[in-house]
Amino acid sequence: MGSLFTPHTLLGYPIVNRLGVVANEAVTVTIGATIFTDIAALLVLAICVSVNAGEFSVVSLIIQLGELAIYAVVVLFGFKWLGEQYFRRTGDEEGNQFLFIMLVVFIASVEAQIIHVDIIVGAFLAGIAVNEVVGNGLVKEKVEFIGSTLFIPFFFVDMGLILDVPAFVSTITNEFVMTLAIIAGVIISKFIAALLAKQSYNYNFPETLTMWSLTLPHVAATLVEALVGLQEGILTEAFFNGVIVLMLVTSILGPLTTARFAPLLSQPLSLFNGGNKSGIWWETHE
Repeated sequence: MGSLFTPHTLLGYPIVNRLGVVANEAVTVTIGATIFTDIAALLVLAICVSVNAGEFSVVSLIIQLGELAIYAVVVLFGFKWLGEQYFRRTGDEEGNQFLFIMLVVFIASVEAQIIHVDIIVGAFLAGIAVNEVVGNGLVKEKVEFIGSTLFIPFFFVDMGLILDVPAFVSTITNEFVMTLAIIAGVIISKFIAALLAKQSYNYNFPETLTMWSLTLPHVAATLVEALVGLQEGILTEAFFNGVIVLMLVTSILGPLTTARFAPLLSQPLSLFNGGNKSGIWWETHE
């Protein structure tokens, strides 16, 4: 149950990208934290499933961590090298570059499944690997456009398809306290995490609240974990329906609060003078 609170889905990314505040340190850190939260939650899930089946051992855990480390190195450095070689040979043809990105995402996702890691982690690592190779151009804009207009809405379609409406209503009415505890646990714990980051790295309140809002939506990896937990008999149907309520509430609340607080972020002038954050002036991003 606790691992379900860990991973978050960046439904608010199109908002911060449209506002031009992705380069803000707090936003960048939040985006980067996604990979760590997803991996940590999925590792805990794997351990829970193994323990439940009576197959867990320290050796199996070490093997899985080793596979994950090798996988990350192959994707991050191997695909980056392949991208550089491919683009050097094919030139600036947008169609070829776009197809290469799609191919890398699919391969990374399949490889992730082979080592029992969620495909979301593979896709995220693939994006990091080819980001520097692709650069800021029309191809990157097209990929971002497809993600924000097609893939993210499909999360909501998926939620609607798996929702058992009578059981959903029954959970809200009969298990209201449990459902409320699940939602409050996520909202409060993510806010505490943002406050800890603020205290550690001297972020201002708009940055803190934006970090909190970006980490609120629990959709993709949370849904995967909840489904596996239900299928393995670890979670009850009532708790699973409570998680569905959590996904519904946070997927609405997260983007709304991101749209409210992200415009208040400040853009450092250091972005234009070498990236030195010390002793700089700040300007407000309108």
